[in-house]
Amino acid sequence: MIDGLGQHIVILGGGTAGWMTACLIAHRWRARGMRVTLVESPEIGIVGVGEGSTPQLEHFFDTLGIAEDAWMPACDATYKLGIGFEGWSDRAGYERYFHPFPTALDGHTAPQFFYNARARRTGRDVEAHPDRFLLPARLAAAHCAPQPAESFPFEVSYGYHFDAYKVGAFLAGHATGTLGVDHLQRRIANVERIPTGQITALIDTDGGRISGDFFVDASGFRSTIFAALDVPFVSYADALFNDRAVVMPTAHAPARRSPAGLAPPRCRRAGRGTSR
Repeated sequence: MIDGLGQHIVILGGGTAGWMTACLIAHRWRARGMRVTLVESPEIGIVGVGEGSTPQLEHFFDTLGIAEDAWMPACDATYKLGIGFEGWSDRAGYERYFHPFPTALDGHTAPQFFYNARARRTGRDVEAHPDRFLLPARLAAAHCAPQPAESFPFEVSYGYHFDAYKVGAFLAGHATGTLGVDHLQRRIANVERIPTGQITALIDTDGGRISGDFFVDASGFRSTIFAALDVPFVSYADALFNDRAVVMPTAHAPARRSPAGLAPPRCRRAGRGTSR
């Protein structure tokens, strides 16, 4: 049982997964005497690419008490209002679809969208493209941030686009500098277990032993701890339409025009990257 009373949590692997875990555990339990140690190998790099989040990442930083103006500039971050699906359909007028994150305005506009979508399926000629009914699509098309230039009484949920390598480095600094997390640069060669199957320590390539009360596997595709526990790898390759990604910088696209009949929103412009 993990109650934080003088226990030692060992996290294997850095990157965003490992350092997010370290920050949350230390933030929650360090006052009760819990020790947190993160172990990562300097020989094993992390996947440092641009990433996008859901609105839960905002809650993560709020929980840690880290303001946006502290971490976003350091991580080349900008706002994300939803997910754009380009080439979604070959039907005229429906070639793209923007999946928005929720807002407090949805209760006013979404019912009409649902009604129109149902009416269109029964043959009535009514507007049923979601981009005309949901605010995030308009904000993203205009490259606007979800921070209003004037008073706006409706909450707009949002995520972020960011450099994953820089977020990991930022959280590492916060974890070690503010939350007291121990950082060990070791390459793990073996996982020590007792006859009952419980993990008792990680063994590095020099024979060093890192003991703990609870272990977290954030070692990525290597799954070092899971492999030691004989947890089978379940592949979903046969269900994937795509299993490769090519990462490259792109030019900032011009803002899209608002749909016909809709005035452009008044808002603050998003920073680097895109707001989609």
